[in-house]
Amino acid sequence: MKKILNVYYPILAVAYLVSLSFLPYTGSPIFKALPIILLAGSVLYLYKEEFSTLIFGLGLIFSSLGDIVLALPIEKSFMIGLGLFLIAHLFYIYSFFRSERVEPMSRRNWIAIIIFFAIFMALLILPKAGALAIPVGIYLTVIAVMAGFASLQKKNGGLFFMAAFIFMLSDGLIAWNKFIQALPNSALLIMTTYYIAQGLLTRAKTSSKVS
Repeated sequence: MKKILNVYYPILAVAYLVSLSFLPYTGSPIFKALPIILLAGSVLYLYKEEFSTLIFGLGLIFSSLGDIVLALPIEKSFMIGLGLFLIAHLFYIYSFFRSERVEPMSRRNWIAIIIFFAIFMALLILPKAGALAIPVGIYLTVIAVMAGFASLQKKNGGLFFMAAFIFMLSDGLIAWNKFIQALPNSALLIMTTYYIAQGLLTRAKTSSKVS
């Protein structure tokens, strides 16, 4: 797993980031999801007997599906992609819930940062989201819960917190770009933070296991 996280995953992620300059091109949605598919397949194969890690791998599967849908020029791709990522985060939450955790008060500073950022984004985004305010609000709540449970993991807590917060930041960039103001190089910013977040989450989840 270390070689996958240290070599193959970064190579695929950087290759897609470089390819952003050539969009649109045939197969780009699959190429976008390929780094996450690699993580998902590796986790599901290597940790099939470790239940909480297996559940995490299913979350990666739904994340990859969300990547593909969001890249397709289809009607309501944003809503469908949002739903797929919401399911992914529910799998992540259950995976973290099943793992050994510490008391929330011991990580109160991290939890406070997550809550503050979630509220800040809600106040900025939801008034601009129109008809999507409710689903976006639900998604924002779920990813904050995911980040909270990630931060409470007994092993690799700091890495989990960093990964989950970067994930929230990546989604915040998506929301800002869609509802408030177009960002320069938005795809590069969003996908870079997203790949970092997924890679760090996977590293945190698997680094204490035998691979």
